[in-house]
Amino acid sequence: PPHGGEVTLVIGAGRWPGSIYYYDAATVRLVLRKPAALRFGERVLLFHREAPVAGIEILSPLYDPLRPGAKRRLLSALKERDFAAAFMLLAQNHPRGFGLLNASQRFDLEGEEAVRIARSIPGFFFDESAMKLYRPETVETLRGEIAQLFAQNRYAAVSVRMLRRRFPWAGEEFLDFLLQTLVADGLLEREGRLYIQSGVDRDQLREETANLLLRRLEAAGIHPPAPNALFDDMAIERGWGKTLLQALCEAGRAVALGEGRYAAKSVAENFIPKLMEAADEGLDIKKMKGLFRFSRKEAVAWLEWLDTMEGIVNIEGKRYGRRGRESNPPSDGHPPDRRV
Repeated sequence: PPHGGEVTLVIGAGRWPGSIYYYDAATVRLVLRKPAALRFGERVLLFHREAPVAGIEILSPLYDPLRPGAKRRLLSALKERDFAAAFMLLAQNHPRGFGLLNASQRFDLEGEEAVRIARSIPGFFFDESAMKLYRPETVETLRGEIAQLFAQNRYAAVSVRMLRRRFPWAGEEFLDFLLQTLVADGLLEREGRLYIQSGVDRDQLREETANLLLRRLEAAGIHPPAPNALFDDMAIERGWGKTLLQALCEAGRAVALGEGRYAAKSVAENFIPKLMEAADEGLDIKKMKGLFRFSRKEAVAWLEWLDTMEGIVNIEGKRYGRRGRESNPPSDGHPPDRRV
């Protein structure tokens, strides 16, 4: 068939129409009009105008967006069963790691054999937990990005789990390896599950990080940020950040609202008169959103905190102060409803 001509791939009783494109006289690319579950090394028949024209061997059953030169090198390596070279070519084309979970289909390799080959490639890193192979450029780039977190915040405290959320494409084994290289180079120190910058005094780390958190809460005003988003943005491990927020509350510098959110004590003290005044006419989520342009979660957080104030009651979902309570008794005579 000519280049770009119509062909049909035949496997048993199955037929897949498509087009044929030549790399050379012995190597072709088939573009099928419907998906076909093919495997590396599988031998199939090719028909043209209802007549068999060739028996072919499948070398690359899955599509890879490679340039023609790289594609030819890949097919040549696969033809020779040089899987190490094939892995390298594919990893170079996947800056966030080349996955080997489907090595059985792609290369007719059992898992252990694929792992052995991947681990033997010099300069590349293979994360067995994620079954991904990372090229040297990715190793250096991500290592630099992690180091940059500490350049931006001298008091950053990170963990593998925290970095996993920031770089979800990177496996835990890979991230742990990168952190260990930074420790080996003297840039970081390990403190339990946390990694901190070398030379930072532990007490100073705790104090300065708490101060940074407080300044972020003060800047947020009456719109308290979601703690986990705040910790991730500041490159602070979540468990460590929650411990520091609780310490700020115990020191009287912050207050714990509802919905797991926190506000600076100064912000809460300035805001409470407005809340109490509004509570004279009844406060619920809808009214909070209208008065203060809160999201639902922000409104619930402040309402739950308002519940802790002396003299505030919840009547049918609305919070009332003393004056509001006297003019708005429960309609059915039942005790106040404490639900949000």
